[in-house]
Amino acid sequence: MQCRCRKIIITRRVVESIADPVMREICYLLMAGLNLSAARAKLKLSLMAFEMFLDEIKRRLIEAGLEIRRA
Repeated sequence: MQCRCRKIIITRRVVESIADPVMREICYLLMAGLNLSAARAKLKLSLMAFEMFLDEIKRRLIEAGLEIRRA
């Protein structure tokens, strides 16, 4: 089991490495506590586009060594 601090450090590194401003904004909104539907509504994205961004974010987090629950 990974410690919480280590997960936060890894997540921040991944988010900081993201160049796409929309993808980065999605990460910031989710880290601030918004749920998926609220983040999507705030950014006014179509469901398909939002899911594409989420898939890419999940892929990057998994590659960085994090375990994604409820993915």
